[in-house]
Amino acid sequence: MDSYLNELTYFLLGIVLGCLVTASLSFPQVGRVMSRIAAVIALGFGVGFLTWGGVLHTTGETPRPWPNDELNLITSVSEALAWGGGLFVAGLITCMLSFVKGKKRLDGK
Repeated sequence: MDSYLNELTYFLLGIVLGCLVTASLSFPQVGRVMSRIAAVIALGFGVGFLTWGGVLHTTGETPRPWPNDELNLITSVSEALAWGGGLFVAGLITCMLSFVKGKKRLDGK
């Protein structure tokens, strides 16, 4: 039963993300808003992981496993810092690209 709920959750999440991508491609304003939201989320997680990694490094602790963490993505301080830096840079780039507007057509449309 638990496996069925996980599959249903991933299926519904895929449908929602597919609809958002379709709306973003159809309407550029929606795409810009969605990319700004993604940028804020990536910046938040990036700063959080950088802070967490810095605190772990200063205190000399090792990261505790997260509850229900089947992937074990972060097992050392350097991995926390690397994920934080990567997400922070991805958030910055996404934020900068969200403000780039397309070229206007010559016929004024």
